[in-house]
Amino acid sequence: MKILKTCITFNGGKYMKNASDISTLFLFVSFISIAGAAGLFTADIAAAGPVVSFKQNMEAKPGEQLVLPIELSGAAESGIGGFMLRLSYDTSIFRNPRVILEGTLCEGNPDVISGPARDYDPWTFSIGIGFSFSASLDGVLVKIQFDVSEDFKEKSTVSFMSPNQETYLNKDLMQTGFNLEIVPAQFVDAEINAAKPLSYERWDFNEDGSVDYADIVLFKSHWLTTCWDYDWEPLYDLVEDCEINVFDLAGLADNLN
Repeated sequence: MKILKTCITFNGGKYMKNASDISTLFLFVSFISIAGAAGLFTADIAAAGPVVSFKQNMEAKPGEQLVLPIELSGAAESGIGGFMLRLSYDTSIFRNPRVILEGTLCEGNPDVISGPARDYDPWTFSIGIGFSFSASLDGVLVKIQFDVSEDFKEKSTVSFMSPNQETYLNKDLMQTGFNLEIVPAQFVDAEINAAKPLSYERWDFNEDGSVDYADIVLFKSHWLTTCWDYDWEPLYDLVEDCEINVFDLAGLADNLN
C-alpha cells in the first residue's frame, strides 16, 4: 500500500521511525486509503480554490523523453501541507516514470516520495508528501519524466485518479494529529499529442516547394548564430539546440531535392 511518508514506505517496506505508535498509525492510514477508495472522503469542489493541472498542449516525440510539469495555482490561502497525486496513463506509451523536484515548489524537500502502483491498485504511479510542504506561491508542484514509446503516433491521456478521493491536497498531518483533512481542489488532466515527424518542408526555407541551392544560401546567412544573438532565427535551428551549426547543415543536406 502506498501511503504518505508520515507512516510507511512503498511496497510493504520499512516503517518510519518517527511515529510513536507504528502499528496504530499503520492501521489508521490504511483505513484512510480504504475509505477513500469507497468514496467516504468525497469533498465538494468550490468554484474558487486550488487547481492542480498538468501543463496543457504538450507534445511528446516518439522514442524520446517527455518532462511533464504538474502545476499548482490558487493555493496560497488554502493551508495546504501535503498532497497525494495518483496518476493513470498508458504504460505501453509512457514508460519508466521519474519524479523531478529541481525547479519546482518541492525542490530540496526530502519528504517527497513516489513509486509505481501494485498490480491490484487502480492507478499507475503516485507522488506524495504528508507534511512539511507549504505553497505560498503558484508554480510547478513537481515534474514527472517519461520515456516515450517509438510507437506513439497520435495522442494519449495522463489523468489524476479519483480527484479529492485517491488524489488530493491535504492539511499538514503533523498539525492535524494525523487526521487526514482534504483541501478541496480541482484537478485537470492532460492530453498528450504525438509530435509530427519532420517532412522536407522543414528545410524549404523560402517555401517554393523545393529544398535546393536557394535554401542553402538562406541557411548560410545564419551560420553559427545562437539563440542569444540579436539576429537569431529559430527557423534554421533544425535540431533545436540553440545554435545553427553542422548538425543543422547535415539535416539540410540529407533533404536536398
